[in-house]
Amino acid sequence: MTNSYILPLEGNNAQLEPDAFNSTRDISNLDNQLSKLGKLQNYNFAYLGTGPIITQHFEDGVFYYSGTTRIACQWRIPTLSANHKSINITLKGNGTSGNALFTLSNASSSNTKNFVFNSSKYDQGSITLASVSAEYSLLTLTVSGVIQLDYLSVEYLPLTSPLAESKVSAIYMNGFFYPFGDSTFLSNQPLSSAIGQQLINNLRILQRRPRVLFCASGLDLPSATSPTFGAIKPQKGLTINDLFALNTNFIVWKNYNRLSSIYKLVMYVENLTEYDFVFKVFNQEITITSGSIPQWVEYDLRVIFNDNNSENYLSMPLIEFKPKPQSIFTNASPVLSISFWGW
Repeated sequence: MTNSYILPLEGNNAQLEPDAFNSTRDISNLDNQLSKLGKLQNYNFAYLGTGPIITQHFEDGVFYYSGTTRIACQWRIPTLSANHKSINITLKGNGTSGNALFTLSNASSSNTKNFVFNSSKYDQGSITLASVSAEYSLLTLTVSGVIQLDYLSVEYLPLTSPLAESKVSAIYMNGFFYPFGDSTFLSNQPLSSAIGQQLINNLRILQRRPRVLFCASGLDLPSATSPTFGAIKPQKGLTINDLFALNTNFIVWKNYNRLSSIYKLVMYVENLTEYDFVFKVFNQEITITSGSIPQWVEYDLRVIFNDNNSENYLSMPLIEFKPKPQSIFTNASPVLSISFWGW
C-alpha cells in the first residue's frame, strides 16, 4: 500500500473542507475528505520540524582562518525521526584553497560534506546518514587552508512522497508513527476503532516532535589579521550579548493560561575561570562551576506561561543572569555551543 501525501496548498482539492462533510450521515467521505485527512497526517510527519535549524552570520570578518585542520564550530541538533536522515547546508565565503568540512554523526552512523573556497561564492550541499537511532545528532565544522566565512545555514530536509515504511520510530519518545495508506479511507469503507487509535497515536507523536528555536556555536579560532577586515578576535564562547539576544515570542490566545510547554536546553560548556557562572533559563537556575572541563550538559524545562491570565502577547528572554555577570565575562561566556528546542 502506498503511503503518499499531498501538499496542503496544491490546488483546491488538496485541502480539508469542513463544509464538505454531509450532516445527514454519521460518517461522510464526500470529495474524499477522509482520504485527505490521512494524507495531511503523512504530510505533517514528512515536514514538521524541517527547514532551518542553524543560521549564523559572522560579522566584520570574525570567521577568518589560515592554517592546518582545526575544529571551529559544533552544534547538537535533535532527531526528528528514524527516517529524517538528510540536512542541507548553505554557505557564503571566500578563500584560497580553503576547506569547510561538515561532519554529521548519530550513534554509529556518520557522513561528511566538504566545501572548497578559492573565490567569493555561495555554495550548497547535503549530508545523508545511513541510519538514525539516537535522540541527538552532532554536527561539527572543521576548517583548513585560508578561509573567510560570512554566513551559514543548515536545514533538515523533509521526506518525499510516498513515505517508505509501514511504521517509523519517533526516536525522541517511545513510539512509532504509522503512515496512512492511500486506500485506508476509501468511500464506503468502515472507519474502525483501530484507525481512530492510529489517528490519535500519530497526533501525539507529532505533538512531541522537537522544533528548534535556537542553535548557535562560538568560534574556536585563534586571533588573526584578515586581509579584508584587519585584526579579528573570534570568541570561543558565545558572548553575553549573544545570550541576551535569545528571546522567545508567543502569541497568547483566549483560555491559553496555564498551558504547559516543555523545552530541551543542550549546551557545550567550559569554565576555566575562578568564578561560577550562574544564570536562569525560565524557572531553571543553572550553574557552570569554576574549573568545568569541556562537556555537554542538558536540561529539561517545563514552563507554564501566562499563569495569571494578564498577557495578550508575551516576549520572554531565554536567559536571565543572576547575579549580573562579572566584568570578566564581558567578552565571552563559558557557553561554547547552545541548542534550544521545544514541543
